[in-house]
Amino acid sequence: MFIENFKVESPNVTYREGEIHSVYNYETTELVHENRKGTYQWIVKPKTVKYEFKTDTRVPKLGVMLVGWGGNNGATLTGGVIANREGISWATKDKVQQANYFGSLTQASSIRVGSFNGEEIYAPFKNLLPMVNPDDVVFGGWDISDMNLADAMARAKVFDIDLQKQLRPYMESMVPLPGIYDPDFIAANQGPRANSVIKGTKYWPGRQPSLPPALRIQGVAVGPRRQGEPRQKGEERPPPKENKKNSFWPAEVPATAGVRALPVAAVGPRRRETAVAIWPRHMLWRPFGRLLLHLRVNWVCKLN
Repeated sequence: MFIENFKVESPNVTYREGEIHSVYNYETTELVHENRKGTYQWIVKPKTVKYEFKTDTRVPKLGVMLVGWGGNNGATLTGGVIANREGISWATKDKVQQANYFGSLTQASSIRVGSFNGEEIYAPFKNLLPMVNPDDVVFGGWDISDMNLADAMARAKVFDIDLQKQLRPYMESMVPLPGIYDPDFIAANQGPRANSVIKGTKYWPGRQPSLPPALRIQGVAVGPRRQGEPRQKGEERPPPKENKKNSFWPAEVPATAGVRALPVAAVGPRRRETAVAIWPRHMLWRPFGRLLLHLRVNWVCKLN
């Protein structure tokens, strides 16, 4: 049997206005090495960890900004959501097809919630908790091409022609914001499309020649044993002890007029292999700059 909605009655679940409070006891085991009667033994003990959850049941508005919005994936995703939102159907060589969310984990799957008179009961995954409806998502983003999403959809050649014709009025006005052209990140065949880019430099003006190559090349992996702490040029002090948790490539960072602080970002979830990149402070506020803030940024030296 299939049901659309349900409510949980449990001493561990409490419904409040705009919130659901729940308690979950996670049962596991842990081992201890104890000295018992003169010999060490491994002892397995049960362990219960109590988790408390508070879920906001108010569904918020959701916007999604995609890097490379005008690419094949961005145009197809946007068109697919619009087709579902507008209830569009189109003719194929086999039949008339209706837009759907088949393949979506939240929109097209179900989960067992219990049994009734010996019969298994299932509910839509999307109704387990209040979730954003994909039809309500607002899309935007950046791209190095100023091609509108309707033309990008046609270039991608994913949708059937009949569907493309019906989607075109909705997507012609969608134009990506200018993007950053980075040859190290973008495929070589994308170069001719780059007609909507943000002008500027990757590093501060002049690209200080005294910086070591490892600090001038983006994405260089540096192991902790080869790292040290940046220091001002001309400063004499013994090298610091190696710190695998917070260390950087040994470098002489020259004082630069007008630059009050130098952010050095450790790229990656772990610093066992750490890549180092540098941006001046004023560059962080340019478009796309805020996207860099997901990196683990450490202000490691004060200049001037």
